[in-house]
Amino acid sequence: MEWAVNYAYERGVVVIDAAGNENQSTVGYPAAYDRAVVVAAVNNSDVSGDFSNYIAGVTVSAPGVDIYSAYGNGLFAWWREPPSPHLWLQAKLH
Repeated sequence: MEWAVNYAYERGVVVIDAAGNENQSTVGYPAAYDRAVVVAAVNNSDVSGDFSNYIAGVTVSAPGVDIYSAYGNGLFAWWREPPSPHLWLQAKLH
């Protein structure tokens, strides 16, 4: 998988991956690759989610705790969501 991250990076693509949801000081792959942007989840007080992985290599944090969102048939609920889509959207808008 690392070759795919490198391939994308060399062509100007930003690879964004969540740090993980095990409340550990490690991250999985592809987040662990040098050229991936690692995003951790925080709540509305900018405090790390109690589930979010944490390491010195986390690039940025984004909303990922108590996100109010749709889940079908006009219904909404509070969810714990991966923060990567929020960061991707922010990157796309710039």
